[in-house]
Amino acid sequence: MGTALSYRLAKNEVALFKFVPAAVTAPEPKRLPPWLVSLSLAAAVLALFSGAMRCGFVDYDDPIYVTSNAEVQHGLTSAGAAWAFQTSDASNWHR
Repeated sequence: MGTALSYRLAKNEVALFKFVPAAVTAPEPKRLPPWLVSLSLAAAVLALFSGAMRCGFVDYDDPIYVTSNAEVQHGLTSAGAAWAFQTSDASNWHR
């Protein structure tokens, strides 16, 4: 079953150790169920960002980029996407 480590002494062979493979494995670590981890993460996010619900809407650049921008008001079109990457309107379009 196991293998023997031997040492030759005179003409006799003496077994020093017999190695037997261990059948015992380490127990699996206890883990939380995935649904509990997900629920805990969602609760933590809601708790941390719930204060943002009391803040007002910040629109210091929305008129330039969205609400007063004719190209954006036309909706998502291929011409509008090409315009967005080619224009320097409002000086903040990044390439």
